[in-house]
Amino acid sequence: SSRPRAEPKASITPPSASFLATVQPNERWVYVDRDHQVLVAYVGLRPVMITLVSSGRGRFATHLGEFRISRKQEVGTMRDHDPARGTRAYHISGIPGIQYFNGGEAFHGAFWHDRFGEVMSHGCVNLSLADAQWLYDFTNAVAPPAPRGARNAPPVAPTGSRVVIAGTSR
Repeated sequence: SSRPRAEPKASITPPSASFLATVQPNERWVYVDRDHQVLVAYVGLRPVMITLVSSGRGRFATHLGEFRISRKQEVGTMRDHDPARGTRAYHISGIPGIQYFNGGEAFHGAFWHDRFGEVMSHGCVNLSLADAQWLYDFTNAVAPPAPRGARNAPPVAPTGSRVVIAGTSR
């Protein structure tokens, strides 16, 4: 006897055709479907990892757009003590697999909750510890900045992996 096949609750919104047309065959990039709280890592057009995440909620919703990983930090501290930004000040040390992609927004591991698939964060994209490590190892490193005082140096092309955060603007 055949078992009934489970139907998915929702489908992931695919990346735009205009973006996909720019993807290089071996390019490593990351796509987040904010509406469904899903992250997909790609090599070229081939998905190589998919997982649930927790992005920013409410007025701290993770920004939509196309970015590049600008800085990676194996372990770090994140904080926000600015009362103008809200009443939920925090200071957390020992956060693993931090990869900044839009100002203070970053991918990183979260050991303080396990509610992946739900919006939970203060703007970042939270992953399980194992997924954060995998993603940290997967993405392209960021080129070091040009030396201070270097004159007439050609501009350095961005080298950090591309990141697309997609979803409805709510």
